Order: sequence, then structure tokens, then C-alpha cells
Amino acid sequence: GRRLLASHPNGELVVLSDGGFEAIPGRPALTDAQTTWIPLGAATRNVAITRFQVRRSLLDPLGYQVLVEVRNLSPDPVESRLELELAENLVDVWPLKLAAGERWTRHIEQTSASGGLLTARIRHEDPLPLDNVAQAILPSRRRQPVVLVTSGNRFLQGVFTANPLVDLEVTPTPPSATKQGVVTVFHKTIPEKWPAGDVVVLQPESASPFWEVAGRLEHPLVAKQDRDSGLMANVHLDNVLLPEALKLKPAGTATILASSEAGDPLYFAVTHPQGRVLVLTVNLDQGDLPLRTAFPILFSNALAWFEGCGGELRDAIAAGAQQHIRLPRDFQNSTSTNLARIELESPAGEKSLLPVIDHTVTIGPLETCGVWSMRLPSTETATAAASNSDAPELSVACNLTDPEESDLRDRGHAPATQPLATAGLTHPLWFYLTLLAWALMGGEWWMYQRRKIA
Repeated sequence: GRRLLASHPNGELVVLSDGGFEAIPGRPALTDAQTTWIPLGAATRNVAITRFQVRRSLLDPLGYQVLVEVRNLSPDPVESRLELELAENLVDVWPLKLAAGERWTRHIEQTSASGGLLTARIRHEDPLPLDNVAQAILPSRRRQPVVLVTSGNRFLQGVFTANPLVDLEVTPTPPSATKQGVVTVFHKTIPEKWPAGDVVVLQPESASPFWEVAGRLEHPLVAKQDRDSGLMANVHLDNVLLPEALKLKPAGTATILASSEAGDPLYFAVTHPQGRVLVLTVNLDQGDLPLRTAFPILFSNALAWFEGCGGELRDAIAAGAQQHIRLPRDFQNSTSTNLARIELESPAGEKSLLPVIDHTVTIGPLETCGVWSMRLPSTETATAAASNSDAPELSVACNLTDPEESDLRDRGHAPATQPLATAGLTHPLWFYLTLLAWALMGGEWWMYQRRKIA
């Protein structure tokens, strides 16, 4: 605006604003000789939820962790309470006694298998009730059927029985057929016909289509772990006794998760068109791995990897922001294999279509707080219903959670010094810097042309 008025000595700029932003150092404020600020609204007190996120626990299959922050954006102390609800059921209540300008932050740990809509609510009356409520989506946890093929090992049975999300079936012989979604665990025994789906092999005694046997390792020690893999999260195999491990050479491309000093794989993963395979080569009967805390964590990570989840975080998006969301396997495995678009529904029920590129969709900027839903378009939904499968749906929570928007106090913008436009300069500063640059280049060219050659 000031640049447009630079050549008009009688020009005036009128700004209508609530002044709800921080003054930028080095820039003129809203009031000066050429600018008139007409403030909207009045300074008032407000208490707001300025941060709210939830994620699944990395260790507890049923656990989840909540991060919540509340600010008292007023010059006086405030007493209130914060309520946390999951699927409209009260989880906990915290009394709040906040001094002027105080920030209250908590990391909360709870348990739930069903998941759902998590809501934080401040019981406090103020002029901006929109920031008194924040929501987040807690992903649900599904039960996993596991078939354990073993002649008997109490540690293996115990590690799966202790997981509350596992439906365990123990059998001494390999099953004739495997159902989709079932994890098959082979202990020592290798099936003649490799099953489709996800498989875990422990202490194999013979070769398979995915590895060759090259001997034995007497007393290997774990020298290297893949710390970046989710399969090794919180797993520490230092100084673990691993006697009589089989020396295997993976066939094809394999991800080495743990290896010995000589580089021999002790724990690796193989992905093939019919499923995924995890192989642990150590002898569970002779070593002390089953007695370590790494043992149950190892299998918890494996089941989460097969399921495609772990300590997953479905971000609650701030109003006005954009986010790239990768569609889960429910969408990728739907009848729409080459999914090109997705239907987005706002909290008010308005629908729009968004493009999908490489199973990723970009949503935003979201202009309404609440829960937004993504699902297959109506034609795809009808096709999915006709195939006797539930049409997948993905929910995303949008909250205000912006301290600048929630701060309704007077910022105290003072009149700035006289800007450059009224100090005798009729153009912005960059115009004069450009002229100076051209003058320097012209002078350099002239000096170059005047050079003398001996």
C-alpha cells in the first residue's frame, strides 16, 4: 500500500485490523504520517488450548500418549479445568490454576484398543470458545491372528500370549492353507510348500527359497544393528549370548537388521510378491535372548510391521495449514487399485474431490475446525459395497491451536518512525539499490575497457 502511494503526496492508507500480530523489527507499524489504523474489536482475556496431539505407544500395544498445552492469555490468574474424552467417554480431568501468561503442558499416557475421537475441552467462558476445544484421531488397534508351528517352546508361546491383541493358535504341523491377514511363525520346521502371507522363521534347520545354508556360527555376537528400522526400535542386543546360530546367505535382496562381527546376518527381512518374511537364525533353547527384555519387544515390532502400524501419529492439523497424507493400506488394497482421486468432506458436510498421487493426497488449507473425512468417491464406494467389503474412511482433525490467533490482548503497537516513502524518497529502497548495482557494473566495464597492455 505504501508503494502504491509513494508518488502521491496527499495519499492516505487506511488499515482495518485487530492488530493481532507481533510487530516486526525494522518495519513501520500500523500508524504513521501516511497510514491510519482503525482497530477492530477490543482487547480481552482468553484461555486457549495451543497444542494437542496424540500417538500410539511404541512399547505398549494398547497404550497411547497425549501432548496437550494450555495457555492463559490474560493479565489475571485463571482457575478452570481440562477434560479429556475418548469416543464421548470421560478419560480424566485436571484442575487448572494458571497465573497471568502461564503455560501448562502435560504428557499423558492412557490405554485403549478401540481408539476413536479424542477431545480435550477447557471449562472456561471467554470471548473465543473455538480454542477451548481441540480434537485428535487415535488410530484403532485390530486383533492379529497368529499361527505358531512348533514342537514346544514356552518362551515363544508366552511372548505371543502376553500380547493382548494376538489370537494365538499353536500347532505341531504346518497348516495346509493360510488365510489372509494371518501371521505364521515357524520354529525350526520349514514347510515344503511356502505359504502366502507374512511369515516369521525362528532357528531354521534347512534351506528355503529365500536363503541358503552355509554352515554354523558357534558363538556370534551382535556387532551391528539397523537402528533406523522400526523392526529394531527399542531393541538392544548388546552382550546377548547367541550360541549355535545357523549361517545363512539370503537369496536376492534382503534387509539385514542384525549381523555378527564377520558380517553374517543374524536377523533379516525379505519381501516377496506373496508376503514378507522375518528370519532369526539363533538357537532360542541355548541362548539367553528369551530372558532379555529385547525378546518381547522384537516380536511386538514384528507384528506392528506386518500390520503396518506402530507408534503411529495421525497429526491434528492447524487451521489454515496444508498437509500431505499417505493413504493407509485399506485404501491401497480397495477395489480402486489405480485410485486417482479421493472425496473430502468438511465438518459442515461440504464435499470436494482431491487428486491422489502415489497413494498420497494433499489436503488444506483447512478453513473450518472439526473433523474432516476422506473416503472413496461415491462410484468407488458403491463398487466396494458390492464386493461385500466396507468402504474405507480416514478422519483428520483440524484445530485452531495458534497462540497468535488466541491472544486477544492489546499488543501495544506504537507509532513507528517516519518511513522511507515520506523521508524525501519517492521509490522503495530496492529501486535505489538496483540503480547502484547498475552503476557499479557500468564503472567496472569502463575500467576494463581502459586497461593498458604492455
